[in-house]
Amino acid sequence: SVGVMGLADVIEQPFHQLDFVISKELKQGFRLSGKAKNLLNSERRMLQGPVVFQSFRPGIDVSIDLTWNL
Repeated sequence: SVGVMGLADVIEQPFHQLDFVISKELKQGFRLSGKAKNLLNSERRMLQGPVVFQSFRPGIDVSIDLTWNL
């Protein structure tokens, strides 16, 4: 974000993120897959100069899918 009225720009700081994806073909056209996103749940920080403008942890997202193709 661009700073206004003499304030510094808001800059997102680097963070670590670890994602995991797995998929397995099953019998009779079924496929089982799973995803886990942001396993480290690192803090996200935005700084405006030396001041923390925003800080949060977005959480971990996990999903499991079962699909069937005829």
